[in-house]
Amino acid sequence: MTSAPGWMPGSSASTTSSTSTSAETQITITSHHDAEGPIRWTEILTLGFPDGSYRITGYSYVWWSESDLESFGFCELDLRAGTGTIQQNGQPVFELLIEIPALPATMWATTEKVMPIDCP
Repeated sequence: MTSAPGWMPGSSASTTSSTSTSAETQITITSHHDAEGPIRWTEILTLGFPDGSYRITGYSYVWWSESDLESFGFCELDLRAGTGTIQQNGQPVFELLIEIPALPATMWATTEKVMPIDCP
């Protein structure tokens, strides 16, 4: 695993990032923001190689408030399966059907995506 503060676009010294690989030939890119402001978050992109090209196959986002312990949430999206889960502020976990394709990794940042509500 590698780690470097602020290496992703729009990041700062309060944002750290890391990468790791799995035995299933997946790469995860994790970005943390946990030093400034009231909201902390972790964002994880999973890259797979499903059809001979690197694609974003998973997206996870977790957020919480340092000042309001009742304010937190997460969403996890499996872009290959078209499914996901989301929870906000202790409410029940909701299952989602999504229409975001497993985009080529080179297109993720530049392609307009319609994310589920409460899943930045």
